[in-house]
Amino acid sequence: MDQNLVTWLQIPADDVDGVWHFYGRVFGWSAQATYANESRPGAIYGEVVPRTEDLREPRPVIRVSDIDATLAQVEAEGGSIVAGRKEIPEIAMVFAVFADPAGNLINVVGDM
Repeated sequence: MDQNLVTWLQIPADDVDGVWHFYGRVFGWSAQATYANESRPGAIYGEVVPRTEDLREPRPVIRVSDIDATLAQVEAEGGSIVAGRKEIPEIAMVFAVFADPAGNLINVVGDM
């Protein structure tokens, strides 16, 4: 799988079903199609998720080959770590959240 690409987008909403309905009517998207893992070249996959205090705005997810090296580079270049490396054994992935120098929050994910 390609690395250092935006591969996912989280769209937070207070009314998840209503927002899925909106995107379905406007763009033909659905939760079922999103989670079906169908290959669509050029597509960035995503989901509508419940809005939380930690996820208030849409957030891109970048897939990387080495979370720890990426987080070190983020800090070296003036970014900050918002949530450090966390393992998700159920899907054999790790993730973290950083803020770029402009304050934008970005998720990074990689394999365990």
